[in-house]
Amino acid sequence: MRQSLAFSARGYQIAPVATGDARLPGLLTACHGYFTLHYGDDARNGTIDALVALPTHKSSHDRMLLGVTAPSGELVGLIVLVQNWNRARQWCLRSMIIDPAHRGQGLGSAIYSALADQAKRTGAASILIGVLAANSAAHRFWLACGFTEVGREVRTDLTSDLIHLEHRFCQIQLKTVLPPGRVLGRQIALTSASLAADHRSQAPLRWLTAP
Repeated sequence: MRQSLAFSARGYQIAPVATGDARLPGLLTACHGYFTLHYGDDARNGTIDALVALPTHKSSHDRMLLGVTAPSGELVGLIVLVQNWNRARQWCLRSMIIDPAHRGQGLGSAIYSALADQAKRTGAASILIGVLAANSAAHRFWLACGFTEVGREVRTDLTSDLIHLEHRFCQIQLKTVLPPGRVLGRQIALTSASLAADHRSQAPLRWLTAP
């Protein structure tokens, strides 16, 4: 079932927003550089459809559209999330755009940190994202947020290929039932073996079909 998220970061409110929100056109215009970077002169440049498009294996029921609202009430950012992307509990961060006037102050990092906390609390095991290979600044940003590279994909519909990154959350809780010693060590060994088996059983990643 799709989650409904609402949280805050540095005084900015992040909550569900409709595609017909009257504030969206102004945000998309302010973020025209994002669209040009991804699509060049493509007709999708600057449209909400480019951000919310989904591949055939997902539906709008899996998608969350979150707006970032400044204390002034201005819409200054947009987040597109899709749950259960390739497997259960894997979320895909399709897009996160922020008005250039509000960048460079650590807002993006604060928003993602709060988003990751919310994702973990609602049962997510990881978040997947695709970054343009040509966008080295974005690549560095997401690595600093805890992501690691998991693959690459050739794309002819974008301005460059995609690098796929994933942020995996550790949700293991170890409890000492008996005094430390062989029992606790065995618990850890069994936990590690279980995790390895679970990783081997996961289906291959289905690469992103849109940025």
